[in-house]
Amino acid sequence: MQVNFLSRKIKNTTIFRLRSLFPHTGKKVLRQKKFGCASFLCTLWFVLIVGIGNSSVLAFQQDTKANVANNITDNVPTILAPTESNKKLAYPELAERTRQAIDLRLKWRLVEAEGLWNEILRYDENNAEALISLAEIERTKLNYLQSLQYLNRAKELPPEFSLSPAHLLTAYGSLYLALEEADRAAEYFVLARSSTENYYGAILGQAGVALLKRSYSQAETLLENLLISEPNRLEARVMLARVYLEQNRNQLAAQEAQKVLDIDKYNVEAMTALCAVRVAEK
Repeated sequence: MQVNFLSRKIKNTTIFRLRSLFPHTGKKVLRQKKFGCASFLCTLWFVLIVGIGNSSVLAFQQDTKANVANNITDNVPTILAPTESNKKLAYPELAERTRQAIDLRLKWRLVEAEGLWNEILRYDENNAEALISLAEIERTKLNYLQSLQYLNRAKELPPEFSLSPAHLLTAYGSLYLALEEADRAAEYFVLARSSTENYYGAILGQAGVALLKRSYSQAETLLENLLISEPNRLEARVMLARVYLEQNRNQLAAQEAQKVLDIDKYNVEAMTALCAVRVAEK
């Protein structure tokens, strides 16, 4: 749709400029018609090239999604291995860097967050939280294969270095959700909640699956129940705003987005939701 819009915009702009340069007067009429025909052919050629390029990009994205989905292993027993406390966070300097990295990620300062997580890995290559967080950043950047590689590294860690099974299971589910593999994502979120019933990440994931399947009432129920117990979960409020937007309940969507901005005025997702409401109202 964006490509078609861009093509039409370029074509209309080209025709407008040609008309201003070659007005329909006197002996220039025939000359302009010939030039206009050539312009049309050039524009048509451009549209074909853009269309072919867009098809190639879409095909590449689909191939990438298929490759990642086929390469994600379902070794649930390994993921569900017994865990111990993450002893590496006992070091004050690593704990502080971890806190900073999480904060930067929430503020969408991905490059800085990624740098800190990589620094943590240089000190502690078995840091499960760093590996999973880097996987989430790569997923956000649509680098699905790199995200998968980080998750697989985290899965292979010895039990004493692992985080909660729910954390890793949710990360795998979120990757499937990004690949629009709703059913497989749902399986991981169910497993995550069987490990830790009220793990907020898995609940958000299930709401995301419901949203993808357009089961808006189910998504709404999951998010509202989560916010009753954890009212400061900004991610849940942003997703609830998206659910309302999909249902054309713009006023409720704006309210949820504004609640997020009242707490975090630079929240990109909330600002995006609020802008979508403003556009929908016009």
